Parts: sequence; structure tokens; C-alpha cells
Amino acid sequence: MSRSRRAVRFVALPVFLLVLGLAAGCGDDGESTDTTQPSEVSATTSATVSEPIVLDKITGAASANDAYYILDQQIAERIEQETGGKVKINVHLGGTLCPPLESFEAVLGGTGDIVGGNTGYSPQRFGLTGFAGNCLHRLPSAEVSTTLLWEIYENTPEIQNEWTDWKILWANGQTPGNFHLRERAETLADLEGRQIRMPGDQGVYGTALGAVPVSMPLADMYQALEKGIVDGVWCGAAELKVSQLAEITPFSLVIPVSTGVVINVMPIETWNSLPDDVQAVFESVSAWAQEETYKISDAAFWDGYEYAETLGHERVEPAPDEMLKILKALHAADLTNAEGLTEKGKPAMSVLEAARQAEDKYADLLLWSDIWSE
Repeated sequence: MSRSRRAVRFVALPVFLLVLGLAAGCGDDGESTDTTQPSEVSATTSATVSEPIVLDKITGAASANDAYYILDQQIAERIEQETGGKVKINVHLGGTLCPPLESFEAVLGGTGDIVGGNTGYSPQRFGLTGFAGNCLHRLPSAEVSTTLLWEIYENTPEIQNEWTDWKILWANGQTPGNFHLRERAETLADLEGRQIRMPGDQGVYGTALGAVPVSMPLADMYQALEKGIVDGVWCGAAELKVSQLAEITPFSLVIPVSTGVVINVMPIETWNSLPDDVQAVFESVSAWAQEETYKISDAAFWDGYEYAETLGHERVEPAPDEMLKILKALHAADLTNAEGLTEKGKPAMSVLEAARQAEDKYADLLLWSDIWSE
């Protein structure tokens, strides 16, 4: 077990309010909130450290060239600097300390001290949190996704209860994925019967749109498309470039079905053992890290499409009347999904209600608000 379990401390809801303010981009007086400068608390942190607190972070990144892994290294360096060397964070690539899908459980068991990853890694533990992202269908960006997810979190005790064992450092919604297809489509009828790769927890939405969902890892998508095993994939546009999907998918149908929830956390007992000044640095740096994370996601989305366009890739947006049909189908699937979760003991209807309230509150930030009034 890491030595931090003997010596570290973290607070829950106050930092959520801080981070939500960051996601919205303004302070109480409407002025821009600058979180990119070193925190004032760093000046009060001891500059002379004989034996630093060493923390191990498990990431979901598979490569040292991954933008999120590079950001994690920058975060570690910033925390070390602002604590005057009191804290040192070792960042580990996904799969090096434990299998990626076991990372949350592994950290709770003492393998590492901080973990970052998609809540879909642990659907049994974080099913309601994941559903909060799945039932948002009009998101234009990771920045807006992040804003709405924090709004849902703050108004849903059932989601908060999923995180009682953890200190949430920062959390983000992802830039919603689209359908990347071998053959053109622009209507529900066009999707009918097509074999489409979709993550397991989002298969219900593929079915609602008439597709036949196929679950498979990102790494298998290119070969499955190339061999005709699937007719398309639903994933982030970044994969058009990163995984070279633009070479074999000439079309994208822009239906942002949902957003993934990526969260960076520390076991609450580890957080509670940290000195107060170290906690204050983590709070400040985490707010900055959240903003940088959604910037990376949104930049990768458009970079993927810009690359695809150089290969003649076409980005197809459904007509308004067709999009209204699509949204109605997705909302019906939300109810099906919520009922299924409720039967498993997860009270998802409260999450769905909070999601709709968040959409109403931030309607001016969402897509197709002019045609959607439910």
C-alpha cells in the first residue's frame, strides 16, 4: 500500500461548487475566473521537505504521447512545485499497475493513490453517474458536457452516494461521439439494420435509432470496419485521425447520442491524511486541470474532423424534422434505460429528472434548442 494511506486529507461539496464555477467560466461578479496561475497557497507551503509524500496515479492513457497523459505529467509537476516539493506524483500508463477496467477497484484496494478514467470502467459502482452522461443528447462540446454533469451531480443525492468512498479531484464530460459510417446516412431509415459498434451501456440508444449495436473495444474498430464486420462505429471524432478511421469511413452522421464521464479521484481516506496546505494546492490545481481536460477533448474532436476532410470525408447533419424524430427516439430510450437501472436497485429516474432540469437551465448552450421544447 502506498505511504500516502498513512499520511494525507479532502473536502467534498465545496470544491464541486468551485469547479462548477470554473466550468461556467465566470465568478459571482461576472468577471472571468483565472485559474491558470499558481495558487496563493503555494507560498505558505513548506519549501524544505526531507521526505515527500509519494502518490501513484493510474491513468487511462495507453501511450506516453496521449494528450491526457501529458497533461497528467504537467499536473504532477505543478502540484510538486506548488507544494514546495512536499508531494511527488508518479503517473502510470493504463495497464501498467492493473488492467484498465479494474483501475478504480485496484486503487480502493491500495494499488495506487489516484485514478483517472471513464466511469464505464465500473458500471456496477458508478451506474447512475454513467447514466447522467448517457441521457444528455444535445451537447455541442466537452465544456458544455462538463457544466451540465456538475449541475446534475449537485442536484442528485443518489449520484453523490456513488462517490462516498472517494474525493473527486476533477470530473469532465467528453465531447460527444458521432456515427462514422462506411455508407452515407442522414435519416433514421438509413440507419435501420446497420451493424454499428457502440459501447455496451449505450446499446439501447443504437437500438432506439434502428441500428444493431455491436460491442467492441476501440482498438478493434478499424479491422472490423475494414472486414465489413460492422457498417459503422459510434465514437469520438478524434478517432478519425488517431485510429485512422477516416480512411475507411467516408461519412459521419452527426448525432451526439451521449457523453462519457471521465473522473479523477482519490480514496477519501488517502485525502483525509493529507496536510491542509497540500489539500489546498490539490483544490487549486484540480480546477485548472478540469478546464485543460475539456479543452483537450474539444480540440481533438475538431482536429479529427479537419484531418478527415483532407481525405474527402463528409460530415452529415440530419434535417431539423429528422432530428426531432431522433431526439424523441433517444428520450424514449432514456426511459427504458432508467427503468432497467431502477430494477437493478439504481434509482435512475431522479437522475433523468435532474438531467432534464439541467438541459432547461442551460438550453441556450445546447444544440437544436429551437426545435426541442419538451
